[in-house]
Amino acid sequence: MTSSISQLPLPPVSQRIQTRLTACPSSQPSYHSILLNNPSTQRRTTTFQSGHLSYVTPLPISFPYRLPRVEGAEDKAYTTEDVEKWLTSREPLERSSEGKDGLGLYSNENRKWPVVLLGFSQKCLDEVVPHLDAGDAAHIVLADYNKQVETGVEEKRNSAREELVGVLGGREVIMNLNETDTEESYHPWSLRYGGRQFGQWAGQLGDGRAISLLETVNPAGEIQEIQIKGAGRTPFSRRADGLAVLRSSIREFLGSEYASAFPETTLPTSRALSLNLISDLPVNREYGWEKGAIVSRLAPTFLRIGSFEILNPPENEFVFSLMGDSAYAGDEWNLLRDLTLVVKDRLGSDPKVTTWEMVREITRRNASMVAGWQAWGFMHGVINTDNVSVLGICIDYGPFAFMDKFNLDHICNHSDDSGRYSYRAQPEMVFYAMSALLKATSPLIGYEESHSALAPAGWADEVDNSTIDSWKALASRKENDLEDEFWKVYEEKYLLIMGKRLGIPSPTDRDKLNLINPLLSLLQRHSLDFHSFFRSLALLGNLSSFSTDAPLLDKLLASSSHCDQRSAKVELVDWLKLYSARVGEGERKGTKEWNPRFVLRQWILEEVIDKCERGEVGCRRDLARILEMASNPFRSWGGEDVSDEEAEAQLSTEEKEERRLCGLGAENMLG
Repeated sequence: MTSSISQLPLPPVSQRIQTRLTACPSSQPSYHSILLNNPSTQRRTTTFQSGHLSYVTPLPISFPYRLPRVEGAEDKAYTTEDVEKWLTSREPLERSSEGKDGLGLYSNENRKWPVVLLGFSQKCLDEVVPHLDAGDAAHIVLADYNKQVETGVEEKRNSAREELVGVLGGREVIMNLNETDTEESYHPWSLRYGGRQFGQWAGQLGDGRAISLLETVNPAGEIQEIQIKGAGRTPFSRRADGLAVLRSSIREFLGSEYASAFPETTLPTSRALSLNLISDLPVNREYGWEKGAIVSRLAPTFLRIGSFEILNPPENEFVFSLMGDSAYAGDEWNLLRDLTLVVKDRLGSDPKVTTWEMVREITRRNASMVAGWQAWGFMHGVINTDNVSVLGICIDYGPFAFMDKFNLDHICNHSDDSGRYSYRAQPEMVFYAMSALLKATSPLIGYEESHSALAPAGWADEVDNSTIDSWKALASRKENDLEDEFWKVYEEKYLLIMGKRLGIPSPTDRDKLNLINPLLSLLQRHSLDFHSFFRSLALLGNLSSFSTDAPLLDKLLASSSHCDQRSAKVELVDWLKLYSARVGEGERKGTKEWNPRFVLRQWILEEVIDKCERGEVGCRRDLARILEMASNPFRSWGGEDVSDEEAEAQLSTEEKEERRLCGLGAENMLG
């Protein structure tokens, strides 16, 4: 049984984020009152002194706001009251239909901006929210969209899809504005959190362009949070407009769905359901005006390490907000305890486990995650603590990249001059975030250790600073244990995945020393493509011939135009002798399923972004094709078993395009 998005079931009241966490303080008696009287307060940059989240409705419009000029009064200066009235006229205050669990679907006539469904992931729908009725969304994205770009309306009507696009495009909002029963009231929200950026405490950050719309329980009993990114300002936007451009939205849409396709959840990630183009919303960025877009993404929660840090920020470290107020929020001990209870729930842990056990579980998950990054050549680019999830999943797809030519020191973020977040440094930087989590939760850990009991409500009331410091000191002694556990999980998971990729049965540290590390060194010395080499190795037949003129060596070295073929072949023969002695032909047969044929390379992203930005005919189908390949990267796309000489005659036009998309691309686009 499926339901339209406004009819999706919420979790029980006791499990909802808004019931269990605390909203940032407001001067208004209710959220409904804010929408009616002071809507600017929900988007005005504010450094809050307490709270986990702030309520805010999507409003993807340009900022600073541009109020219309009245004829004959062009020189009139607008008052604060004028701005509030103008914003109120754009708030979703008109209820259009009844939803599930007391919710309603709200909008108004001034929220009819044109939204075009540019991309849709049927796989995300099937795997994460199969109870959601998306109508014909998966089919509409295969149609030519040029006319729809002009009007923002698809020619074919479908109520479920139209409602989905309306909600995920920010036009319609699912809410319960009940002012008498606070447990039943329900509104969109953005998270408050802090974080260390490039190693420096940055104070309050928060969701500057992400707004969570609702939580729902899928048929498997899992809570999934539906969030949109690029839907306008929040209190955490600082001077920014809260919008997202088409370029970054396409990258996140494809990147997260590609990561989700890797076997046995070895690249754990948030998911992307849809990509919507706001066709009349120009967004001003560094290189000029770009198209605005909104990507919808799903995860059990988007809480992160910075959610804890903002409640117990580093001592004596201050930053100042753009409003001139200190961003140091003080010790919010009860909120810290409340947050641990929610995180335990989202981790699937028993609420009776200690805070220390919670930190260990988060650390194990993140160690496993970054092991997958290293084994698959994924580079995150900006592992600030505000970007690291408590679930051990990737929730940020900014300057990410997948490795081309293997290079331990590759930096995918052009802003990272020092290489802090280079490929080599990623495991260390993820542990840095775990260390920050330990520090943020240290008072709770110390309390529970000294009392041999979980912290109750009001656990730190009327406790002096020296006692708090003693609890922190108790927790700090656990850092070495945490680090040991991190590296143990990391090494085990990395070895497991690399063993699968090479077909090594029951891989050991000796295999890493004798086979894995020497192979990676060989790839780096000879500028060989990481994924192409592994895929070619998986497809090779009998490895009994090891002469330097064997044809199989040419296949393995085909991904490099810069290597010294003679020396590379000599080294490769030596390695293959060791490899074939360790791995039998039967054990190599399954390696094709662990080495992708299709790699989401930078040249592919740049090409489809360019087509969509220019509105080329068929670009929506091109995006759908790449999504399909990204969702199934281990298939033999493009007639993989057909030789280059036979391809022209044997392959269809579609297969030839698939084959091209499985190529390395231009030399200047290789990392």
